[in-house]
Amino acid sequence: MSRWWLAALVMVATSAPAPAGAYEFELLARSIGQAEELRSLRLLGPDLTLARRRFTQTLALHVWDIGRPHDEWWRLYDPKPRRGPRLSFQSYVRLDHDFGDYTGGDLFLGTRSVDAVDLVPELESDSMQLDVLYAFLAAEGLLDGKVDLYAGRQLGLESLDWYAFDGAAVRVRSPWHLAGEVFGGLQVRDASPVGSPTFEPDGTSSGECQEYLESGVPGSGAWRPIDLGRPDHNSRFRNDLDVCPQRDQLMPTFGGAIALDGASRVSARLSYRRTMSRTPDLIGPANRFDERDVGYYPDEIGQAPAWGTNQEHVSLEARAPIDLAGDRVQVTPYGAARYSLLHALVDEALAGTRVKLGAHSLEPELFYSFPTFDGDSIFNAFSVQPYVDGRLTYELSPRGAPWTGYARGWMRRFRIEDPGTAAPGASRIPAPPRPAPTSTPGPWPAAPRSAPAG
Repeated sequence: MSRWWLAALVMVATSAPAPAGAYEFELLARSIGQAEELRSLRLLGPDLTLARRRFTQTLALHVWDIGRPHDEWWRLYDPKPRRGPRLSFQSYVRLDHDFGDYTGGDLFLGTRSVDAVDLVPELESDSMQLDVLYAFLAAEGLLDGKVDLYAGRQLGLESLDWYAFDGAAVRVRSPWHLAGEVFGGLQVRDASPVGSPTFEPDGTSSGECQEYLESGVPGSGAWRPIDLGRPDHNSRFRNDLDVCPQRDQLMPTFGGAIALDGASRVSARLSYRRTMSRTPDLIGPANRFDERDVGYYPDEIGQAPAWGTNQEHVSLEARAPIDLAGDRVQVTPYGAARYSLLHALVDEALAGTRVKLGAHSLEPELFYSFPTFDGDSIFNAFSVQPYVDGRLTYELSPRGAPWTGYARGWMRRFRIEDPGTAAPGASRIPAPPRPAPTSTPGPWPAAPRSAPAG
């Protein structure tokens, strides 16, 4: 009898399946259709009606627990985080297409018919646009939970800034409640492969770019619209006439951050980011003008730098919840500020406090903004004044209720160059002049280029 029992145990042991590697995934798809008529009133001639027919398709794919053995099926739904490395993949793709007259129509210049996207380059992203907003592979919890790695197209989110880059990022945790982050790659912009114009740096998304035409006397040339002739192809969805060489340049970006990690109820983060691009050279034959063409920017005496700084920011943000009256009242002050090293000023700042009592919360907030632009943007040559936003939000969120409600008041104050006649007894403090972009130290020539680059 013992031999039969022994044989049965051997058969059960050899037939038991070994743990197999597996993964979990989630696929989300959404289709949105829009149709509207935009009517334009005209004083002379008949009114115009533009038709918008827009179709948007989004697709999100999330894969996690790649390669992790699942020997127990109920562990798939265990809310507790598992120890050890965790591999995952996250992606989000969006397709936008407007096939109405708004983007697909024709405009007549005399007897000549021109596509609307050729005369208005900003319509190109609405006509037909395929965007990969993010797609990256993550390896988290390496080296006993101390190191996280990310590679691919990633989003950088901060209180006062957000951006996207194609590259790699590393996050390292220390035993002293501090974590360090380092990243590097190429900034995502409209010219990037399946890139989104949403991430184009401020002040560079318009058309009608210009190039510098030299003259016989250095420094006495002029900026003229770029004219490379009509192309052989004609696309209904792409602008065939607009040429902006500076916007087609690759933009290496790098930076890092130090943040509190695992600290009790307090969060803070100090970050730095710098974005650069190479200066375009000749964009056509050197002899296409009467004078010798030496490059896209003025460079008669070699004054154009090989590289220019597009953006350089230092940001600080903090939040600290405080419990009062035996945890019945929670007060959460927070603040953030961003300093532009390229423009030598604080261009954005935020301060507020959220007071929560049961289902009620009250949140006063102040926001300051001094508009800044890409180092290649022509808007840096214009005088810009800051503005201040004041917001007050009340929210009602009963526990267990399927609804929430809120009310918000908002006020904005602009600084203007000519405030007009002041009221009697009122004082007027003149706005400080805006400093011109200055070069910043670094391993590359980093003097910002000053030119109408869009």
